[in-house]
Amino acid sequence: MIMLTVSAGELTLSQVLELRAYIGVAAPDIWSAQECGLTDGSNAVNNKLSRLSGGKPALRLLEGGPYTQLTEVPRYIPYESESAPTIDTGSAMARLAVDTVFSDDLRFIASSSPLAVAAMLTAATVLVSLPKIIEWIQAAGIMSPKKGDEMQILWPIYQQQCAGNIRFATPMMMRDFYASIYVWQFIRMADGRIPELCGSIMCLTTGIDYPGAYDDPGLGGIDIYLTAMSEGMACLNGPAIDAGHRDAVVSCAFMKVREAETAMAKAKSIKELESIISSSGGPVTPGEFIRMRWWDAAMAPYYRYAMGATGYHYLADEAGTFRSTKKCGKIKRAIDSVLRYNEIVDLFSDCMYGDGVNELLVAMCVAGNEGVSGYADALAAVTDDVLACNCGEDGHFEAAEMAMGACLWYALTPRYLVRAQLDSLENTKGELKNAFASKRPEARNIACDMLPGDLLHTDGWQPLWIEHSVEIPDLVQRVVRRILLEGVNDELAYQRCEIAATTILSDCMTLGNDVANLRALSDKWCHFFDEVVSKFAQEYREVLNNLRELIARIWRHNIIGDHLENSDTDTRLFVDIDKAIRHTYTLELTNGLAIRRAFLGVVSSAMELSGFNPYSRLTEWAATMCQSAHPEKPV
Repeated sequence: MIMLTVSAGELTLSQVLELRAYIGVAAPDIWSAQECGLTDGSNAVNNKLSRLSGGKPALRLLEGGPYTQLTEVPRYIPYESESAPTIDTGSAMARLAVDTVFSDDLRFIASSSPLAVAAMLTAATVLVSLPKIIEWIQAAGIMSPKKGDEMQILWPIYQQQCAGNIRFATPMMMRDFYASIYVWQFIRMADGRIPELCGSIMCLTTGIDYPGAYDDPGLGGIDIYLTAMSEGMACLNGPAIDAGHRDAVVSCAFMKVREAETAMAKAKSIKELESIISSSGGPVTPGEFIRMRWWDAAMAPYYRYAMGATGYHYLADEAGTFRSTKKCGKIKRAIDSVLRYNEIVDLFSDCMYGDGVNELLVAMCVAGNEGVSGYADALAAVTDDVLACNCGEDGHFEAAEMAMGACLWYALTPRYLVRAQLDSLENTKGELKNAFASKRPEARNIACDMLPGDLLHTDGWQPLWIEHSVEIPDLVQRVVRRILLEGVNDELAYQRCEIAATTILSDCMTLGNDVANLRALSDKWCHFFDEVVSKFAQEYREVLNNLRELIARIWRHNIIGDHLENSDTDTRLFVDIDKAIRHTYTLELTNGLAIRRAFLGVVSSAMELSGFNPYSRLTEWAATMCQSAHPEKPV
């Protein structure tokens, strides 16, 4: 009998097998902490979690009304306020949430859960195979920029706003950072303050995860994050908020357990890890992994806070659960994209620091290049599949927008250094450089067809996608679905968009690799955007011109790469984009939504469907090097 040490005790082999069987047979609801074994329904745990409502009176919910509501007007104005205000009730709740994370009851339950077993197996699966691919990973990692310490590059942006006081700036940096992904993804919000406050609350997860980590952004200790949380905790209320608070604390407690599992796996020998994997029934499966990753990344609370608000609550129950994700695999895949874009941009840093909680890395370790090649194009297909699905469930368009928002955010956020990673790989030599060479025109029209399911891999980590070449008219239809809101029946406008999309995609697929010529295509992407939003051109000229300029900058700087020739930076571009998208929430609701959707659709199409996909360049480079270094599968 083997004994598997976990953070709160020991599990026998029979217990490990029982917990694995539970995930495989019972398929616990990924949204339910209790079904996933992270809470046990006991009075002791429930009493701790119930305190997170902060004693706020229950809202009287009107029939058909939102489950997340603004109960106090926030004072903070992003990119304008001199400091992040604190509210006593919010600060007390934030402190209570942090204290509850470290509850012995929660940690004990989480450490003996099926997800703890999945975390242990994930770490073991990666650590056994990592030595077989570590040589080229290290070579790339040495060349790649180090993730972390973003405070230094963000400070010049905030310096004047904060009157030179960096203590004021650091909570704002984190609050704006987390709020931005809500602003970019949940574009149907009726009140732009709600996504900003959701981001404020979610600073709990970064406060638990970031300080002291290898990729610490350098903002400081937990007090910075408590300040960032204060106003969100005080100003939002409702059943979805209460459920989100409980899940956020549970997720944070599980994060610490997962970290412990990884650390303990690192302390074992390869032989010991191989024995654990073999005795336990094989490597971690995709189904086990996604449930563990979902809670390690705090996806349940992340979605609950937003799904309860106006614009989304009709898709959710009172706890903010996106109901259709349990009925349509295409919707489920789309909302999981927020995790998977993260896996791509963090691949090298996760490899370098031995953090195996990365789906792409696990697939590489189990299935070699077969589990990796096409991964980024599969994510693009996920968005297009959910837009084309006619299964009858609600929420397809909303899920696609979430996926497109995640695509933009991870590629453009300075923390993840996508452009800097691409630049560093372009400057490598020999085999590394050859593997990363830009695609020739005839190799750019690659797409994926997704196979049935709600995951991306089979149990053996084989891909649930098929790569193939695609014709321009098919790409055009995918692009047009991305840019236009459902119900658009202006045939003339539709035709103009088709023509503009055909022109730019044809050029992208045929133009050679001269960088100056490729950068010049930015004008045609801008023209495409003009056609999409032409009906708003007079009323919102300044707003559209601003977004138009940003599309050109994204194409030149992030997608093709300008190597600072235009004096643009990741940080300045990200902040300018964030400001511009936030400003659209001040427009008339329907028009603002149509403009945000057009911007998301055009930029995500430029990234994913043009043949110059930055995500694809990273994943295909990794797949090529994995196959070149080790033609046999790693395990």
